[in-house]
Amino acid sequence: MPDYTVPFTVQNNAVFVQAKFNGADVTALVDTGDAVGPIAPSALAQQLNLPDDGPLGVSGAGGAVQLKKTHFDVELGGAVFPAESGAIDSSLDIAIIGLPFFEKIGPLLDFDFSDDRTSGTLVFGDQPAAPGPDQEATESAWDELRDALKKLGL
Repeated sequence: MPDYTVPFTVQNNAVFVQAKFNGADVTALVDTGDAVGPIAPSALAQQLNLPDDGPLGVSGAGGAVQLKKTHFDVELGGAVFPAESGAIDSSLDIAIIGLPFFEKIGPLLDFDFSDDRTSGTLVFGDQPAAPGPDQEATESAWDELRDALKKLGL
């Protein structure tokens, strides 16, 4: 699978991308702390007639949350990922694309911020981590990403 590139914007210290869920345009929060994957708020799920695949209990730093399992097509960076396992969350008013979505595609997840930190490019895919001496460069890039996200309060 190739690598994919998608532009992002930063609003209120959060990273957002333009995506499509079942063909509908959505603005989605990129949440690297999310444990589910793509999440649709209830209103969007109803609009798209997403299936209810049963209950999904999730627990995290904010406590336990009861979601509904579902599945839908996700288009991001020009690629379509059919029937992605995801969730419906009645407490949200914005879509989320979480870390599990990116991890299924591959180990590469890179945020390249603009100088003013208001936008940038997200690269994701299956490019393996660099072996040998380049491993230090890879670790340095992850350190840079963590530092940039901390500066944004993420």
